[in-house]
Amino acid sequence: MATGYIELPALAWYPLDGAASNVAATLDFLTGTGADSPKARWARWAFDKGTDGDIDEHVACSFVMPGDYASAPVLKVKWYSARTSAETVQWGCKLLAITPDAAEDVPTKNYASLNVATATSCPANANDLAETTITLTNADNVAAGDLVTLILYRDVSGDDADGDAYMLACELSYTTG
Repeated sequence: MATGYIELPALAWYPLDGAASNVAATLDFLTGTGADSPKARWARWAFDKGTDGDIDEHVACSFVMPGDYASAPVLKVKWYSARTSAETVQWGCKLLAITPDAAEDVPTKNYASLNVATATSCPANANDLAETTITLTNADNVAAGDLVTLILYRDVSGDDADGDAYMLACELSYTTG
């Protein structure tokens, strides 16, 4: 089977806040310190250690699942932190899929159960890029052509890293059919 990909850069994600249990991560921009001119710049979402709750700090992203989607969605989170220790960072993702013309009530649709992955340790060097893979076993019966919304969050009750974890991008891969 072949593999398909959807690139989800930081600017494809948006905050979800407004309710007492919803706390959005913080979006800002990192300017590189290298010698190049102009300086490199990245959008990044800061997920801090201090927030813990039902789904902690989080962001969302919506898209239409490509027509070649068959199965096995996997979200790869590209992130970094200033930590250089053996501390762990835990990421979680929920998926909601709505099939067009399937008599699904959009406003009352719920996410599938939580999918979680723990980065075994922060990168060995401060600010090195890490990648954590979340297998989306709970994928709400997603199919090609579905409207998909993902929620990404840092589960600080499941990790022990102090300080922010910065998400720069994600990549959703899947098998094609």
